[in-house]
Amino acid sequence: MDRRRYLSALAATGASASLAGCSNPLSDGSTPERDPQNAVMDKLYTAIGELNTAALALGTVSADIETPADVEFDASGPRDRIETARTALDEAEDAASGSFETELQQARTYADVIAAMVDAFADLLTGARDLSTLESQFDPDAIGELRTMLEASRDPLSSAVTAAENATSGLESAEASVLRDLDAAISRVSDAASTLVGFSQGLDGLSLGYLQLVDGVADIDTAQQRFTEEAYSESQTAFENARTHFQNSQSTFQSGAEAAPEQLDERFSRATDRSDSLNTLAGGYATMLGGMTDLQTGRQQFENEEYEAASESFAAAGAAFEDASATFDTEPAPAGEFDSRFETARCRSGHLVEAADTLSEAATAADNGNLIRARSKAEEGQQQVEAAKNC
Repeated sequence: MDRRRYLSALAATGASASLAGCSNPLSDGSTPERDPQNAVMDKLYTAIGELNTAALALGTVSADIETPADVEFDASGPRDRIETARTALDEAEDAASGSFETELQQARTYADVIAAMVDAFADLLTGARDLSTLESQFDPDAIGELRTMLEASRDPLSSAVTAAENATSGLESAEASVLRDLDAAISRVSDAASTLVGFSQGLDGLSLGYLQLVDGVADIDTAQQRFTEEAYSESQTAFENARTHFQNSQSTFQSGAEAAPEQLDERFSRATDRSDSLNTLAGGYATMLGGMTDLQTGRQQFENEEYEAASESFAAAGAAFEDASATFDTEPAPAGEFDSRFETARCRSGHLVEAADTLSEAATAADNGNLIRARSKAEEGQQQVEAAKNC
């Protein structure tokens, strides 16, 4: 039943009765009993009004979430209004005596939606603050601090995604026409819920992608240590693991960007630059470590006096080192963040190119019977390998 038409009809009936000259029911001084349906509608309108006001407390999500550290949001206020609304609905149900089932059900759905949105916004702000601190101060040499901040952002952002999606699901299942008749701000709330979903999914993607990125940086640090220890096989494995983490982060950032509103485009672009640069770095090292395998093979062949085979192995190593060097010539982004790591990589690949060339000369000299030159070049080549370790 259209409750607006009901109330209008009720008022019109009273007016027509007076105009028709009917006797005044109050002429005997008694107070007529109020129609119970009016009391139910009063409670329904009160509940919806409280819920509309609670929704207003969310403000403009897309504007506020850009600078979460500047947002002061006390969820207790809107939550108190939601509780007041639920109490009014309980009272309305008691007064309805089995009627108004549709209106009550839809009003309760609306209350659940607003409650989920408040939860989503509160969690979103908490997670976004941790994430914004990390993004503005991304220091790959402080892995422990980065991981702590990221892990702190994961739970609230994941909860925000769930709450925001629950809000939109509730709206999709609601009867919008019934809620509009009760003066629910359904269009504005629907827009805000969609925005919350976009921001929560986007920031959740940034958080997860950065955590994968940090895992990759940790692998790089392990790989660098193994390199200096001449544990080249272990070093190569660690670099390959790093690449896997960086590629996973790229995929996560891409998925998050697709779900996020355009206000987050710049942040995803910066995140993608970081994962691209680190993936390039790890890829170059993986190539370089492949060359180290050839270099070790060549050195063993040289010791076994298999000079021609050694020369071929050193040539293969040199080609791999040159490929790695070309990869490291890529300018990392964002500017300044990974410069020292790329400079170290260029230093190492440069020395190894020289080492491979020099050892190849040693093998050629030995194959030609010039053992003095061969020994000298072999020592010179080994010095270049040591220099690469010390970059």
